[in-house]
Amino acid sequence: IRERIVPRWREVFGPRVGAFAGWVLLGVRPDEAGAMREPFVRTGTAHLLAISGLHVGIVAGAVWAVLRILLGRPRVTRRMTAIVLVLYAFLTGGGVSVLRSCGMFLLLAFGPAWGRLGRGWNALGWAAALLPLVWPELPFRPSYVLSVGATTGVLLGARASAAWRPKPARRVGALVGTICASLGAQAGTFALGFGFFSVVSWTGLWFNLAAIPLAGVVVPLLLCAGLVALAPMVDASTPIVALARSLAETLLGLVDMASRHAVTSAGGLGERPALILSVAALVLLWAVARSGETAPDAPGVTSERRSQTRASRLFEIATRPWALGAFAICCGFVLPTVCVHSASAPPDGVRATFLDVGQGDAVLLEVGGETWLFDCGPPYPRRLVRALQRRGVTRLDRLFVTHGDQDHWGGYAAMLESSVAVDTVSISGGGPWPDRFWETLAAGGGRTGDARGAGIPPARPVVERIGAGWSRRWGELSVLALHPSPGFAAAGRNDHSIVLRVAHRNEGKVLLIGDLEEPGQMRLLNGPSCAPSGPSAAMLGPDSASSAPGKAPSGPRVAPPEPGPAPLDGIVVQAGHHGSGTSLAGGWYDAVRPGLVVASLAKDNRYGFPHPALLRRLTGLGIPFCRTDRDGSVSVTWRLEGWRVRRDRPGPPT
Repeated sequence: IRERIVPRWREVFGPRVGAFAGWVLLGVRPDEAGAMREPFVRTGTAHLLAISGLHVGIVAGAVWAVLRILLGRPRVTRRMTAIVLVLYAFLTGGGVSVLRSCGMFLLLAFGPAWGRLGRGWNALGWAAALLPLVWPELPFRPSYVLSVGATTGVLLGARASAAWRPKPARRVGALVGTICASLGAQAGTFALGFGFFSVVSWTGLWFNLAAIPLAGVVVPLLLCAGLVALAPMVDASTPIVALARSLAETLLGLVDMASRHAVTSAGGLGERPALILSVAALVLLWAVARSGETAPDAPGVTSERRSQTRASRLFEIATRPWALGAFAICCGFVLPTVCVHSASAPPDGVRATFLDVGQGDAVLLEVGGETWLFDCGPPYPRRLVRALQRRGVTRLDRLFVTHGDQDHWGGYAAMLESSVAVDTVSISGGGPWPDRFWETLAAGGGRTGDARGAGIPPARPVVERIGAGWSRRWGELSVLALHPSPGFAAAGRNDHSIVLRVAHRNEGKVLLIGDLEEPGQMRLLNGPSCAPSGPSAAMLGPDSASSAPGKAPSGPRVAPPEPGPAPLDGIVVQAGHHGSGTSLAGGWYDAVRPGLVVASLAKDNRYGFPHPALLRRLTGLGIPFCRTDRDGSVSVTWRLEGWRVRRDRPGPPT
């Protein structure tokens, strides 16, 4: 039904308004979703695009008003509105916010909460408690947490507004209540924006005050006009269609204009700290509401009571509505902004984070003021993107794709649909590449060589092939590609993996080897020369030639490697092929002598990784071992004063 309705709306409303109507009313994301969503994200109004409780409330209010006028019977109106909302939830696909909002209305219409004081709280409590009984995984989904948090903030903000507003303001109590409800919703979700998406908009604090009322008019009008537009004889000149289109274009125009001057903050904040700060802000809002409901002391106060009041003066000040409100603002907005951490590389050091992305490799490498990603994991929806956003990564200077296995490049498709920008994609200079990889790469709009002067948008990454000899240097820090060497041949893809060595004063610190197996390891152990290959030609297909120069690097200086054997040392070493037994060339770990080995793999994977032979080898050599299936993401930071290892799930060492 949705696939039939949206094309008709595009025809009647126009491409932009029709796509907007299909998204906000039916949940159909258009092809240009990224371009349309970006201004809403920057202005803090992205919730207007998702079919949230706000939309359900608007639709319920509009249907209620119409049926109340037509039927005139409150009980019948409630039940008819509930039936319409159930059908609407079915048509939109039943998102979390839609189900929660419809559940609240059904409880208000039919349940025991109807008619009680504070019935909104009863409905929210029942809906929030009953939905997880049907979907046990629901409380762990961001959409559920944001939906409940925002609704709680609205109720608390509106209730707390009466506690602090001065008497003259009571004449405009509805306006004050609306402002406080909006601020309450944002106080309950601001920290969660950092925790789940690593980006928040300060512009949304004030812009929502204008955008939400306008959306309250646009959404029901678009719905009515959309129903009328389904008739064959209706066109763009029909009055209700023209009015709905005009108001929708006004809303989109205001969002576009505000986005040009929007103020946003980006940074990583763990989900647990974000949840704690949001709950603290909501609890303080509840305290504001309760303090306003407490009756003041009577005029005749005894001397003993006055003495107690003076002794607890500080406590009384701290529990006044304005003080509690200040604490709520601090927990809701100030502390999340102060506590976020960015993805900037440590000065004069290196940070390598082995991300927990399941059965695949993804290593966030921060060195020399740049942020790189060594492989981008398997094609799990948004798992990689969320891991990057939690660490405040909104831009990658370089993405390395070591070879053609999908568990090393599959996450690129999800990155294309996210806000994480990629400047350069560096792929291995050897080995076969599947057709699906080239199709995914082409979807990213990669450009060859230095195409910045050709009028191509800078958001499209440069694509280049690299091999042994490729290097970058920042003072005493250097990165050198050790593999694949020119002329190296192997039967499969794994042995064509890119091998990177990060060093300080030529002392190896981090060694990343991808899926390198015994033939490739033996090639390095035998000491091949690192012939300069440099940033070779960019390639957009398997039949392209390597003749065009690559993009000139910005920042670091390209230093030609010295001839001689490849240095094989590194304190932190990546376990080849996720800890497979095929990456245990004789003498490999004896030659490298790492201080820590890290394997990226999924829990209970069907391959049996890590191989028992690897565990025996490392145990015999006394080398510590970390694994993402048990430890979560493993972050290793080196600075001049020493090493620091952090694991998402600390436990006994392996």
